[in-house]
Amino acid sequence: MKKNNNFKQYLYIGLTLFAAMGLTVLLYFVLDWIPTISATIATVFAIIRPLIYGAAIAYLLYPVCVFFEKIFGKVFGRIKKHKLKRKLIRGFAIFFSMVFGIGVVAFLIYMILPDIVKSIEKILYNSPSYIKTIQKFIDSQLSSNEGVKDYVNSIINGYTKDITSLLDNWGQELGNIVSSVGNSVLNITIILKDFFIGLIVAIYLLADRSNFKNACKRFIELIFNKKHAISVKNEIRFANGVILNFISGRILDSAIIGICCYILMIILDIPFALLVSVLVGVTNIIPFFGPFIGAIPSGLLILIESPLKCLVFVIMIIVLQQIDGNIIGPKIVGNQIGLSSFWVLFSMLVFGGLFGLTGMIIGVPLFAIVYDIISKLIKKAERKKNEREKIKEKE
Repeated sequence: MKKNNNFKQYLYIGLTLFAAMGLTVLLYFVLDWIPTISATIATVFAIIRPLIYGAAIAYLLYPVCVFFEKIFGKVFGRIKKHKLKRKLIRGFAIFFSMVFGIGVVAFLIYMILPDIVKSIEKILYNSPSYIKTIQKFIDSQLSSNEGVKDYVNSIINGYTKDITSLLDNWGQELGNIVSSVGNSVLNITIILKDFFIGLIVAIYLLADRSNFKNACKRFIELIFNKKHAISVKNEIRFANGVILNFISGRILDSAIIGICCYILMIILDIPFALLVSVLVGVTNIIPFFGPFIGAIPSGLLILIESPLKCLVFVIMIIVLQQIDGNIIGPKIVGNQIGLSSFWVLFSMLVFGGLFGLTGMIIGVPLFAIVYDIISKLIKKAERKKNEREKIKEKE
């Protein structure tokens, strides 16, 4: 018996060592293939990028399309031919949805872009004076420490020489600038091409969405049994609603914060009002910490123009962030996705700690979906437990 036990023990040890060696070799090959895998994924992503754009556009415009379908359903309600009526309703709804989406983007660009360009031009034109202002401030603050002052001044002088050289030798730098601009234009052209193809893909997805829904339903029913298929479809509907409501809630919240920031900056006469408000509004999509992420570069920009206005701006952002984080954001997002304010805060902190900025953005809808699944599983377990207890009581 002892020999048999020893043999089994040695066999287990040998199998464990063999498995460890096999995993080590497998890990080596995986690590060796990572660059190839990454390049392959990047190539595949570049190929399917228009499809991703199209799916995102179709997903965002879906509620708008449904809204227009209701309107045109009344307009073409008297047409007796069902197929013709359906084609007219869906065609006009898709067309006006696309016009609406492109119109909103074009309107925002038309309203915001000129002022942003003026602000950037002002920053570039006044950059030498800004650098001198910073240098004077550093001299006054570091007058007691010559070593630190000389080091900081050397850094600033280096940047000043670079900017002055760029401005003085514009013709010589033109070739490098043209090359950089050429690469940028090429990248922008690729993005615009993918976006244009994405618009076409979105039109087809919106037009043929009924067939896609039916295909997904049949696929789910093929994999799962009838009872589980119903649960999966209900959960997908819930997840879809959560994501749509969260996106609309974050966009609404960011728009409110951006408008409030702009109005307050105009009232308080803080420079670069529109540029800063757009930056704060866009970064506000990241809950709680978004305004600070947008406020840091904005505050530095305002500091160069006026230290006192920068102080006012910092106080304004802190107050605005507190109002958004404790009142506006949880109310809008929490009510939209069915979570209490506590769980909204909890999901942002947990997912933000795990996945950084991306986790802060996707954390709330993901947690809402997980929360719903766990709640349903707990209720199901409670029902089974109650049923077992009732059976025991009867016995």
